Formats: sequence, C-alpha cells, structure tokens
Amino acid sequence: MSTRVRSAAPLAWGMPHPLLDLPLVSAGELVALEDRAATLIGTQSDTLVLGAEASLPLEAVTASLGGPGLEWLNIVTSPYGHVFADLLGGHGTVVHNVVTPNDRPVRIEEISAALAEHPQVTALAIVHAESLTGVVNPLSDACALAREHGLLTVVDAVASAGAEPIDVDSLGIDVCVIGPQKGWGGPPGASVISISETAWRLITANPNGARGSLLSLADIKERWIDTGRARVMGTPPPLELAALGAAFSRLEDEGIENVVERHRTAATAARAGLQALGLRLWVGNERDACAVATPVRLPAGIDSARVLMRVREQARLELTPGTGDLAGLAVRIDHMGARACLPFVMAAITGLGVALGELGARVDISAAADAVAAAYATSST
Repeated sequence: MSTRVRSAAPLAWGMPHPLLDLPLVSAGELVALEDRAATLIGTQSDTLVLGAEASLPLEAVTASLGGPGLEWLNIVTSPYGHVFADLLGGHGTVVHNVVTPNDRPVRIEEISAALAEHPQVTALAIVHAESLTGVVNPLSDACALAREHGLLTVVDAVASAGAEPIDVDSLGIDVCVIGPQKGWGGPPGASVISISETAWRLITANPNGARGSLLSLADIKERWIDTGRARVMGTPPPLELAALGAAFSRLEDEGIENVVERHRTAATAARAGLQALGLRLWVGNERDACAVATPVRLPAGIDSARVLMRVREQARLELTPGTGDLAGLAVRIDHMGARACLPFVMAAITGLGVALGELGARVDISAAADAVAAAYATSST
C-alpha cells in the first residue's frame, strides 16, 4: 500500500500561487528577453532565449550545422570539449580535436598547426572558460585566426558570460551559447544562443540538418525569426524565464563591465588566499585562469570527500569536488554569480583552511584571510 505525504499547509485550489499559476509567456515578453540578452553579449545577430538548460542549444548546434561530409576543428581543454566532439560525431561530422593538458588553455600556435594539418575544416568550436579546470582559452586570438581562415566560429560561453569579457560582434563569433546559471547568476533551466547571418545560411542550406525536432534551429528560424517573432513556439516555461528576466535586471543595474570586474576580483582573491594557505593552484599561471572558478590541488594523503564534508558542516557552504582528471586530486571554489563577492570568498578560503588543518595539513589560515582582504582592498582603490 502506498501512502501520500501531505504538506503541513496544503495549497488551496482556486487561490493563485506565485510560483505555480504564472501567466504564459507572450511573444512580446520573449522578444524583450532576447533583446536584453543580445545587449548583454554585444551582438545585433539573432539571439534566442530557450526554456531549456544549455546542453540543448549546444546539441542543437551539432544537429543543425553538422553532418556527413563536414569537418570541424574542436578545441578540447576539459571534458566539455570531448562531449561536444561526441555530439558532432554522432551527427556524422568529422571532428579533428586539439587536446591540451587540463591545467592550461590552448595555445594559438596549436590551433594554427592543426589548421595547417587539416585545411579542409570549415568550423572552429571552442569553450571560452572551463569551470571544471579553471582555464580560460584565448578567445579573441582564436576568433581572429578563425576569421583569417574563413571558418565558422562556435563558442561555448556557458561559464564565461558575466565572468569574462565577451563581445560577440567585435570578436566575430557566429554562434555563441550561454547558460545563465554561472557568471550571470541566473536560473539553470534557461539558455541563450546568438546566431549570425553566416551561420543561418549554413543552417538553412544544410541537407543533413535537424528538422521537426527540438534540436532544429532551422525550424526556429522559420517559425519564430522569419515571422517577425510574432507568435511564440510551443510553451516557454514562465517560471524559468521570469527568473532569467530577474537575473538580467541585476546585471543591467550593476553594469556588465562591473560584473566582469567583480568576478575577476573574486578570482584574484581566491588564488591569493589559496596560495597563502600553502596550497598549489591547479592552473599555475594567472593569465591562464578563468574568473568563474578556481580549482586547487589537495595535499598528499588528504581525502577530498572528507574535506568537502567538513567544510559543509563547519562553514555551512558547499565547495565542488574535482571531476574527470581532477577527481580526488582537487576541490574547486565556484566564485560565480552572487558568490563572486568578499564574504563568500573569505568564508570559502578560511573554511577550507580549517577543514584541511583538522585533517592534518599544514595551513596558515591567518595569512590566507589577510591575502583575501588585501586583494579586495587593492581592487577598491
């Protein structure tokens, strides 16, 4: 026999609920969100707001722009690059990966060498910032090189938007995908994708592109863009898009340049604090480090699960375990969105220091706190 768990305070039918009984999203509201998103990323290209996590537009790119007979150059600086390559390959695209060590970004010379080896490629795919490894790739130089070779540029800016400077039009990005839950401090159940005229031409001319599918960008163009964005496709989720609008308001009030600077200051302070604790950063060179997250190597013999548990219990905050090649070797401070601030960075550094000290590591918590404070004092002068 099954039992039904009842709420202590049942919701009354017939009474509007602020989370459940939201009106449907109108075409005008969706257009306004898309126009605000385009302004935030600096583009006049068509910009779509989708009521789905960013993995959907990333896969839609591979389904709409890839296919048999096409060859892409794909930069792999973390597991995300491998996932994108698998998606492309699943649609028949030949993928040439440029794979780097997981503690540094790709070098422009490596991209140049790959283009010389594979002159037949027609597109370059690159992840801007890697939250898993803490790396930031040289987006401006990569886009300039792609333009020199006449390549379509596809950028995964899921982690970088809001934390790194990104201006789609000045960089010449053809397709840019963003997940608002990181640097933008928004909801994970929505995403943004900008698509240039060049990319649209290739999408609509692709004989193997997705059709009649949620992954079909061509369908969105025909039913939404080409009709003047007058009638909403499907039923966009009101709650997620309301949250996205609220995130946009915070970004607009602060100013996107200030948001980027706030993330950079948080990253600088986190790196300074971790080094003052006596720990080794996963990404040694600061110019190679992204502003959204900082992984740090754990001392030998320290169990990462125990570290995270102690930080959770004593500091009342969550740090992120290392994943992929970093699993068991590192933990990560995600100073993104609302967490890109002095109180969070200070709590994360000192909480990590206390946990490590209790587990037998030699750390200098006082020096770490001073380093974080000094980094913020310097940024405000």
